Amino acid sequence: MLKPVKNQKGSVMLAVVVVLAILVILGVALLDSSTMGYKISKHEETADKAYYAAQTGIERCFSHIVDYCANESNTNGMNGADEVAFARQVIENIKASLETEPGKIIYKIDLSGGTGDTATVTISDIRYIKHQPSEDHDPRKIDVTVGVTAESDYERFGDRVSNKKISSFLKVTMHVPKDFQLNAAIYTIGDLMVENINAQVKGDVVAFGTSPQYAKQVQQYYYGGIYAKDGGHLSVDGNAYSRGLIRTGEYLNMNSLAPSSIYIYRDAIANGIQVFGTKERIVVGRNAYTFDDLEMNGEDSVIAINGSYLGLTNEKDAKAHDQSSAIVNSAIIHYAGSEDSMKSRIVINGDVIINGGTFNVDSDGNPTNLLEQIEDASVLVSGSLGTPMYKEYLDEINNGVIDPRVSPYHSWLYGKKSLATGFVNLFQRWMQRAFIDDNDIDLWMQQIDLARGSGTNDSTCFDINTPAISGFCHYEIGANDRIYFMNRSRYNASDMEVEILPLSFVTTGPGLAIDYVTEPASSWPNYMKDGLPQISSDWKGQDLDDDRMSEKLKEILNMVRPLTQPFAKRDFDGTNTFILNSNQPSTEASSANLFLSVRDKLEDRFGTGTKPHVINLSTVTPGAVDINAQMNERISSSTPGAISTDDYYLFINSNPKVTLEVSGRVNGIVFSMGKVILKKDAEVTGAVIAAGRGYTPDSAYGYLSPDKSSADQQTVAGVTTNYLPQILKEGQNLQRLDDGSYAGVHFAGSGVADLARVTFPGRYNLLTEFLNEGIDLDSIF
Repeated sequence: MLKPVKNQKGSVMLAVVVVLAILVILGVALLDSSTMGYKISKHEETADKAYYAAQTGIERCFSHIVDYCANESNTNGMNGADEVAFARQVIENIKASLETEPGKIIYKIDLSGGTGDTATVTISDIRYIKHQPSEDHDPRKIDVTVGVTAESDYERFGDRVSNKKISSFLKVTMHVPKDFQLNAAIYTIGDLMVENINAQVKGDVVAFGTSPQYAKQVQQYYYGGIYAKDGGHLSVDGNAYSRGLIRTGEYLNMNSLAPSSIYIYRDAIANGIQVFGTKERIVVGRNAYTFDDLEMNGEDSVIAINGSYLGLTNEKDAKAHDQSSAIVNSAIIHYAGSEDSMKSRIVINGDVIINGGTFNVDSDGNPTNLLEQIEDASVLVSGSLGTPMYKEYLDEINNGVIDPRVSPYHSWLYGKKSLATGFVNLFQRWMQRAFIDDNDIDLWMQQIDLARGSGTNDSTCFDINTPAISGFCHYEIGANDRIYFMNRSRYNASDMEVEILPLSFVTTGPGLAIDYVTEPASSWPNYMKDGLPQISSDWKGQDLDDDRMSEKLKEILNMVRPLTQPFAKRDFDGTNTFILNSNQPSTEASSANLFLSVRDKLEDRFGTGTKPHVINLSTVTPGAVDINAQMNERISSSTPGAISTDDYYLFINSNPKVTLEVSGRVNGIVFSMGKVILKKDAEVTGAVIAAGRGYTPDSAYGYLSPDKSSADQQTVAGVTTNYLPQILKEGQNLQRLDDGSYAGVHFAGSGVADLARVTFPGRYNLLTEFLNEGIDLDSIF
């Protein structure tokens, strides 16, 4: 029997409603999820842009910090004695320079290419983290790690990110003004000249020196520095530092009174070392370092280095002096055909390290098109023709014998090696010696004179046979009646023997130890070995990387060049056109430069008053003033027995128009804005610090400033003028250099038998003597 079907319309409707409800719920959830995902995505994008803005803010801040620290004038007048306090103060100054409103550093960062979408970035913290010596080893710089924190605030389509914070670190180099510290017997901004007198100095000497006006001038004799002429003899029982030359003789002066000589018992560090006269001598008892050349331009003369020679500069695009160091014995070129020119020698007993090379240039100092660099130690002479090898090469080019594109000079020279004679240089032919006094040096000079004879080297006079020498160069060394190749792949000769060996003298014992440089003497051998091949076959190898040695020499350059310029400094302009001289900055905001800072401190403390041991001569009548007479007058006018010639005196002269003369025995410190002349029988136990008269380009004053010293400077409308001596391009004022007008310290006599002395007892001992007289000079010197 059939059962009746029940009506299910209501249940279906209920099911539909339930399903629709579920779908609505799922849709709403999905929509909410999508909306939330969109919001999250939008917020993440906003946060990313906020992060990017914060990064951009930090980069802008970093850029400002780098630019600020690169400008040395921003740290002038600051005291760098406490380096941590100095770095913190520089950072505070940077903060102040960045402020966009009081106490705040805010950047508006454009995130949309100029459509107005910007983020606000606040630099919330700039702080000192740590510091260390500069990577380039310059003692007037420190590398400081700075921490910067930025917070970004950014709103986009109603979505906002606030206080997005990031931090980063920057290592930046800061220039640190240094106080002057007295460590030498003589300091001068001008030249140290020794003329017709025997000058004996116990202690170091520092002379900034005169320079040419232009970087490319071929007239190296435009440089002053430490300069002996007309029978002058300078003996330095210490180190000699000059930003100019260490030189003897006046260029092409046939009327010289007598040969001159300079004996230096420790290191010689200078722009260059050069001889210009006849029968001249320059001897270095330890090592010699030059920024330019070791050069012989004199007849029958000798430059002798008992230790090693380090030519420190090598700019790969070098086209000017002071950029490429070389050894140049060019006497036979300057005096072609002269028998005496054949006798001139450069002698080195230690390593021969040459980072640059010799350029063949025209009269304007520009390299010739056919030949730029010749051998690193020159000059090589052709045994067949008796002419310099580079001239023979140029003759073959001009006569069509060779094509320089096919046969570059150095490859051509290798093919001519059997004819190349480097007789003018004698390297590692004698054992290194110990010198007690000038007599010991004179004995060595006698041996060198026997060896060089009348122009042909006598092999029986040498201590050592030299089939190979130790050192470094980029091409070749001409010496010992032959040529030495660095064994480079450029010669296309894989079978070459080892002729230049790894460094030997500077990597053993006390072979290299530079005074006043922070590295202890015991660390120098390892420093010179580090990163360089020690095996002859590796040193010879074709894959030897020049840059490793060149970079090490550049580091040494940065260590030693500041020693030559404590009161002034010398640079090139950006085009290598002008030589730029400037005064070293002061640590006192009230003083224009470091030398004037010393003067100002002396005048502030001793300008007035009646201290019996302070003799201030700044107000005397301009002209020559004998300080011995001034001292004797002070003694005679004082209570009998109160003071005597045995006491120590401080002599102050702030007037460049006053020239101080010393003609007898004096104990103490002589400080002068003008010139100091040490005459026969002068005997100073203490120190001499003199700026010297200033230079002017005005011929009406004879190129000598009427009222300014080398230390003076003035700033007008933001332009600073200094009076540091320079020789004009055409040499109009060269006579001022050669007659000693630009000398700050001048030993001047009337015959080679005249004697003058300066003995530096050491800073501590000297300042202690002044303390005993009731004068505290520690904060000044």
